[in-house]
Amino acid sequence: MSNNSNSKNLSSLVRELRERIAATSATPPNNGDIDALETRFRAVLRNLLHSYVVPSSSANEREVIAVLKLISHTAKNFPGVFYHGKATAILPVIGRILPFFAEPSFRSRHGVIFDTVGSLLSLLRTGSRDAYRMLFMDAMCIIEGSISLENSQTTEVTELTLKCFHRSFSGILGDSMCLCDLPTSNKPVDGPGILINLLGRNRWQHLATWLIKLLSKCLTEGTLYVEGLINTSFVDAACTLLCYRDADLHMACFDFARVIGSVMSYDVVPHENLIQSISAILGEDEEGLPVFRNSAYDSSIALSVLGPDRVGGGTTDHNNLGLSSSSDKSIKNPKVGVKRNNFDVDTFKIKRQKIEQETKVSKTNVRGDINVTDIVSYEKEEGYAHTMHESLLLFVELLNSPSVKQDSLRPDVALTALSLLCIAFCRYPQTNMSLCIFRQMMTWIPWICDQAKQGSSITLDTSFYLEGIHSMLLVQGGFELLLSKAVRIRNELFDYLSIRLASCPKMVKEFAEAVLGVETEELLKKMIPVVLPKLVVSQEDNDQAVDTLYELAKCLNTDMVPLIVNWLPKDSAALAIQELLKIAGCEASLDENVALMSQTKGKEPLKTSAVGIKTSGSSSGTNSRGQKLWDRFSNYVKEIIAPCLTSRFQLQNVSDSTSSGPIYGPSMSFRRWIFSWIKKLTAHAIGSRASIFIACRGIVRHDMQTAMYLLPYLVLNAVCHGTEKARHGITEEIQSVLSAAASENSGAAVYGVSGRKNEVCVQAVFTLLDNLGQWVDDVKQELALKSFQSSASRQQASKSKDQSFALSASQDQLLEQCNYVSELLSNIPKVTLARASFRCQAYARSLMYFESYVQGKSGSFNPAAKRSGIFDDEDISYLMEIYSCLDELDGLSGLACLRKSLSLQDQLLINKKAGNWAEVLTACEQALQMEPTSVQRHSDVLNCLLNMCHLQAMVTHVDGLISRIPKYKKTWCMQGVQAAWRLGRWDLMDEYLSGADEEGLLCSSSESNASFDLDVAKILQAMMKKDRFLVAEKIALSKQALIAPLAAAGMDSYTRAYPIIVKLHLLCELEDFHALLIDESFLEKSFHLGDCGFSIVMENWENRLRFTQPSLWAREPLLAFRRLVFGASNLGAQVGNCWLQYAKLCRLAGHYETANRAILEAQASGAANVHMEKAKLLWSTRRSDGAIAELQQSLLNMPQEVVGSAAISSITSLSLVPLKPQSLPVNTQTMNENQEIAKTLLLYSRWIHYTGLKQKEDVISLYSRVKELQPKWEKGYFYMAKYCDEVLVDARKRQEENLELGPKIVPSASIIAASSSSNTEKNWWSYLPDVMLFYAKGLHRGHKNLFQALPRLLTLWFDFGSMYPQSGAASNKDLRKVQDRIISIMRGCLKDLPTHQWLTVLPQLVSRICHQNEDIVKLVKTIIISVVRKYPQQALWIMAAVSKSTVPSRRDAAAEIIQAARKGFSQGNSGSNLFVQFASLIDHLIRLCFHAGQPKSKVINIATEFSALKRMMPLGIIMPIQQSLTVSSPTYDVNLTESLSSDVFSGVELPTIFGIADEAEILSSLQRPKKIVLLGSDGIERPFLCKPKDDLRKDARMMEFTAMINRLLSKYPESRRRKLYIRTFAVIPLTEDCGMVEWVPHTRGLRHILQDIYITCGKFDRQKTNPQIKRIYDQCQGKIPEDEMLKDKILPMFPPVFHQWFLTTFSEPAAWFRARVAYAHTTAVWSMVGHIVGLGDRHGENILFDSTTGDCVHVDFSCLFDKGLLLEKPELVPFRLTQNMIDGLGITGYEGIFLRICEITLSVLRTHRETLMSVLETFIHDPLVEWTKSHKSSGVEVQNPHAQRAISNIEARLQGVVVGVAAAPSLPLAVEGQARRLIAEAVSHKNLGKMYIWWMPWF
Repeated sequence: MSNNSNSKNLSSLVRELRERIAATSATPPNNGDIDALETRFRAVLRNLLHSYVVPSSSANEREVIAVLKLISHTAKNFPGVFYHGKATAILPVIGRILPFFAEPSFRSRHGVIFDTVGSLLSLLRTGSRDAYRMLFMDAMCIIEGSISLENSQTTEVTELTLKCFHRSFSGILGDSMCLCDLPTSNKPVDGPGILINLLGRNRWQHLATWLIKLLSKCLTEGTLYVEGLINTSFVDAACTLLCYRDADLHMACFDFARVIGSVMSYDVVPHENLIQSISAILGEDEEGLPVFRNSAYDSSIALSVLGPDRVGGGTTDHNNLGLSSSSDKSIKNPKVGVKRNNFDVDTFKIKRQKIEQETKVSKTNVRGDINVTDIVSYEKEEGYAHTMHESLLLFVELLNSPSVKQDSLRPDVALTALSLLCIAFCRYPQTNMSLCIFRQMMTWIPWICDQAKQGSSITLDTSFYLEGIHSMLLVQGGFELLLSKAVRIRNELFDYLSIRLASCPKMVKEFAEAVLGVETEELLKKMIPVVLPKLVVSQEDNDQAVDTLYELAKCLNTDMVPLIVNWLPKDSAALAIQELLKIAGCEASLDENVALMSQTKGKEPLKTSAVGIKTSGSSSGTNSRGQKLWDRFSNYVKEIIAPCLTSRFQLQNVSDSTSSGPIYGPSMSFRRWIFSWIKKLTAHAIGSRASIFIACRGIVRHDMQTAMYLLPYLVLNAVCHGTEKARHGITEEIQSVLSAAASENSGAAVYGVSGRKNEVCVQAVFTLLDNLGQWVDDVKQELALKSFQSSASRQQASKSKDQSFALSASQDQLLEQCNYVSELLSNIPKVTLARASFRCQAYARSLMYFESYVQGKSGSFNPAAKRSGIFDDEDISYLMEIYSCLDELDGLSGLACLRKSLSLQDQLLINKKAGNWAEVLTACEQALQMEPTSVQRHSDVLNCLLNMCHLQAMVTHVDGLISRIPKYKKTWCMQGVQAAWRLGRWDLMDEYLSGADEEGLLCSSSESNASFDLDVAKILQAMMKKDRFLVAEKIALSKQALIAPLAAAGMDSYTRAYPIIVKLHLLCELEDFHALLIDESFLEKSFHLGDCGFSIVMENWENRLRFTQPSLWAREPLLAFRRLVFGASNLGAQVGNCWLQYAKLCRLAGHYETANRAILEAQASGAANVHMEKAKLLWSTRRSDGAIAELQQSLLNMPQEVVGSAAISSITSLSLVPLKPQSLPVNTQTMNENQEIAKTLLLYSRWIHYTGLKQKEDVISLYSRVKELQPKWEKGYFYMAKYCDEVLVDARKRQEENLELGPKIVPSASIIAASSSSNTEKNWWSYLPDVMLFYAKGLHRGHKNLFQALPRLLTLWFDFGSMYPQSGAASNKDLRKVQDRIISIMRGCLKDLPTHQWLTVLPQLVSRICHQNEDIVKLVKTIIISVVRKYPQQALWIMAAVSKSTVPSRRDAAAEIIQAARKGFSQGNSGSNLFVQFASLIDHLIRLCFHAGQPKSKVINIATEFSALKRMMPLGIIMPIQQSLTVSSPTYDVNLTESLSSDVFSGVELPTIFGIADEAEILSSLQRPKKIVLLGSDGIERPFLCKPKDDLRKDARMMEFTAMINRLLSKYPESRRRKLYIRTFAVIPLTEDCGMVEWVPHTRGLRHILQDIYITCGKFDRQKTNPQIKRIYDQCQGKIPEDEMLKDKILPMFPPVFHQWFLTTFSEPAAWFRARVAYAHTTAVWSMVGHIVGLGDRHGENILFDSTTGDCVHVDFSCLFDKGLLLEKPELVPFRLTQNMIDGLGITGYEGIFLRICEITLSVLRTHRETLMSVLETFIHDPLVEWTKSHKSSGVEVQNPHAQRAISNIEARLQGVVVGVAAAPSLPLAVEGQARRLIAEAVSHKNLGKMYIWWMPWF
């Protein structure tokens, strides 16, 4: 029969079958019809079996499975097709199906095949019992025989077939009832049976698996039929199959063992085999892979036989994993399928039968020495228990989730196994095994959540997992407790339950009773506050919500209306929105959906007038105000709030609060206090906003953000519109909060012992006061502006009197309200505010308030003002205490200058911050002599010992104090704990902890760190006890104690919050360490560096440490804890490394005594390279001889063959003649050793060089050895070059001085004469090639010294080229050799150095394109051409000015370079087009600079007047901003390659010019510069200033100079620690008299800032004030001295006010303090730099201030090089430091921060004199316009006298000579003397009085 006919017959039969099955339920079937149907079906079935059911790997899976499903269905519903179970009908079909179990390609469908065989077996059991039994026995034989199959699997065998079931099939085939024959491939030729191909483990293991499952099915379903057939050898064989690593096989075997024990007898189960097999399979196979796959049956057998205490490894109360001694405990067997409920361990003795036949299995690696081929008989149950515990523990560790560790276990199998284990062990939670299982269960939750989010299906029985989780949660304290901590999950759960309440109330009832163990009503009461607001909002358009509301009311025995009225105000966000929308005039008609639904909704919305609920009515029209508000909402917001548009409820009337007096109490929570206060304020609210406050009164109970937002508005309403009583009440409330915080008695609570909860209340008051203060400032500015505008427009007749009167009345009202608020603020004492802030650790705020108090009382230190302040010592002492907490040592020293005499406490503070702990200890000892019983002084001594790392002495001191002053034992123990845990003295720590927990007195000023250290010690104590729950609890409590202060600090600033974040960092590391320990004590468990988990954690810790602030206080606790961790594992070198890190931090912070102590500890721990840190410490303390001696001794102790005999000789000064160095070994270890020796030798050489302790030859020998040790090290070459450079400069100076004293000779021969003047010394120029070569080699090896080395290299080259005589060169062969070698070196540099390095010195190269030496010019041009080709975008901007030079030779040279670069440009036509575009753009921009514009016009229309420029857009030219033009050195290794040099501009794609704004603004200054706006390709608009008639080359060079200074400041330790810098910006000269300047955003000029403040104060009138000042100047001229005129006439008109700008601009105190420090830093740096370069014209418009950072930014450098001294009115002051500039520095004036930064800046500038001069030399050779006017240049460059004079003045200043001010001394000053002298000149009234009037010295 064909397939087509088969399919037709089959489809008709199936249809008929369906009809028959459907009909049988209604009418009895007709037997005749059924017989006919069965006959037809047999015929079709026979054909289907022959056609499709043919076992092979190529069989069509879909067709086979379809036929098998049909057979299964037929066997169940129409047994007559198979003659009702006749063996001849059933067995051939089974024979065709069974071989499919051995086909790997059908593995995924084995379940379907099993069901089909199972259906046929059930039919066979009823129709032929004997055949059923025979088939069972044959299947057992296969299992017994399959064990030997593993050994038959060899590579030579190509086919392995098994003949089986021969007894079952005897006489079956050929019978008339036989439905089918066996396939040829499965039919034996030598008799009955079935042939099955079993070649390969995957075939026979799968067959064995499913045969065992079939046997288990026969045992459970046909127990009576097969009873007595089971024999021991078969059971043993089945259990032995456990050794093979197949999950399904393991499950089948365990299931079979369970069934045997359940339905028959446990006596036949070989328990020894099972336990031994479990133990084996829990191990690893030959490849290290886990072989076990499921724990259900294993856990049941183990727990049943051995008991949980043994298998679980003992309870967690024991310190070891000992075995339980009790074995008579009766336990319940968990639900894992075993039918027996209880086992008695004593009575449950299993008879272990001998196994006669040895089984053979594959080799498998197992734990310990267990081998699965042996069956070991243990004599005691303890042996089983121990083995079982170890095995299960290993297995549980393998059950990781895929997110933790990818394993070969399938997730569903692993998760099911773990869940069943959890269920089994949950009844014994105190065992270690239980804890291990519970931890693994928790690790799966994130993975399951991720799968759910991704929509992935998880194929497992979730009931097992949920039951396991539930069991675990009950152990943890119950589901309800955990749910209360997870609010979001609780809310989602409640939402779900509320939805199900109407449709499935029974489910909600079951959940309440089964899961939570409460009545349904109690659950609903908990749900209502969460779900009710959402239901009310959505009930209008949601039928289900209404149903739920009704159901809720019904369950709670109430009606819906009372339910809503009584419950809703408890969480009334929806009502608040509803009421606010009404107030705003928003109506239902605004939203189309709402309007539509209200018309079409079938169900009536909730309408009733009872109990405050009103019926919604229709609106006549839409309020325009409401429409505007509604339109501002996004669609998303509209969708959320649209249901609130239809009115449903009215708020109940609020009762008037009768409470009088302050609400706040010290024990009150923040939530309760703020709600009570807002409730009181709302009750008294009046005016237009009262309805808003009333609408929101419900939400503030629960939403603190809304409460905090509303509080300032409520207070403002009460102050502005309320009564005097209301204002007084607010003042009282604020003062009660502040007074409680400021009082000494509250110190303990504030500092953390009681949780510091009231900090949030105090911070809320601070935020309120900030908002009120900001409101007052804004109103005052607004009133001042309106006053100015009204006075300016009084002449306008168009303004009516009524309008004027109305405006005046509103201003008067506003002014009155402003006065009310100002009065409130002034009534709160600044001292109280300061002390409250200090006690809450808001130190910046405390400083702001207290400084304001002192300034109002005593003024400030300001010598430039009319009057300088005189201060009380107590005030200064308190300010010093605040500054000491701000970590600002410079400010502290400034305050010390203001005191008449320093008190002992002041000295303590200064020495503490400076780290002079020895002096602090001395002062404490002195104080103790005066106050022997002072607890505070003893506490200071302990703190001092802790900071000095004298921990042992601290412990001794603590013990003494406990016995001498026992009533403060709690204080001493708290401080003793800090030393004990750092020392690792655990006995002492326990003792101190118990003392700290006792009741006792506490020193009020104990540091908060002590209480945190107490927490750390308690956590460590819990770790030692191995109590993981206690550890978790202590960590959680410690975190909880930090939450309140963190919340308060977070409301203020990150700076204030940072100390708390560091503490959280340490807690995190404690958690990491505890996770590593698992359940062991760190005293017992040690780690090694090779341990993977340990090394990962350590690496993570190191990375995190790098992200912390590099300050001592932040890193000390972290390093102390790490020392403990390493010390516990005896990792001495790592402990020493932590000590070294600590020593370095102490050294950099100036804590030298502590650093020395740390170095001693590092030495004792065996740390490497201790000598380096020790030497650096000695050098830092100015003990240079000791530092050098330390390094010298270290070098002499190092291997002589590595250090080198020549270096040893130089070190010991035994020989001045360099010996030949020995060859260096090259293995890796030696290379590392060489590197350390090279570092030591280099530092030694640098210090010897600095101190001059050795001869020149010795120093050169030492440097040379460094180069030999590390030939690829940039540093060695650079410092060698610097030393040789100094030798060269010195030799040249001496030789030229000798020449000047000798006979006069012609200049051109001066070099030759100099060279012959001394026969004993080499000519200075003979050093030149070596110096240049060393610089070049250093540059070739790295870029760290690029900005120092390359400019100096070029300077040396150009200088020699200038002096190289054209005529006398031939007569001096040595000179010619030097010249040739230098040219060769520079050509090598061109070839080897990356192009980006040349780009950094392009301005210097461009300035020398007209050099006298032709060889130099040629090479310079070649270098510039290569730069332009590589970086055309940057190079063309830099070369723009020289290409338009008025000097023909320079212009021609530039054109030649650009033309050559364009020809060889690599980017083809597009690149060539770039050059064309650039030339055109420059021309347009030059035209724009000089464009006059229309008379009196303030804008230029670019679109019309510069249409060609507009049409050019977009361009491929980069935006000329600083980040695009500044090279940032790439991070690469020593091998420099061009490919790496492309990423040298900040690592991002540089924006190009995409467009230009249609209009350019013309500024009002004299030259009328234009402000244009360029649009970048990144979408950002960037303004630029186009300046005409100004030589911007000076500005450009000044920016290069400041960029160099920034690099130097970042290298010098003192400046780097203070993060000193100069704000720079891009300057692009377009010609020699015009250019572009990058606009500096967020900045405003000093004059405009001060003018606005004076206008607000009523001290300045734009029309009157300046003419008045001019009159005073004119009247006093020649009559009284200028200084008297300034001091007595002008300054009284303008009291200093600049400090107000910082207060108003930076309202947040931490930002205020940062801005003021940034102002002091940048102003000081600019002042010193400006003086060095002779920068003048520093009037109020050329000094800008950034309103985001406080930075000082100088602009306009046209008055450079002392040009200000040549003006008609000379600028006598070295920099601007007027009274307002000083006022901005704070109460200390220029003392402190400003002065110290001046000293540091001068020190950096003077130290790097040569580097700075090499940058400034470009001015000489790229002469300024004003210089060339008086000194015409020819085709080649010549020396310029103006430039030479300017450079010599700069050199003098860099040597300490005060040039440019009156009576300049001829002798150089020290840095400190120079700084003070310059400041004195800057603030001198005598100098300021002589300044030009509109320089405005009074500003």
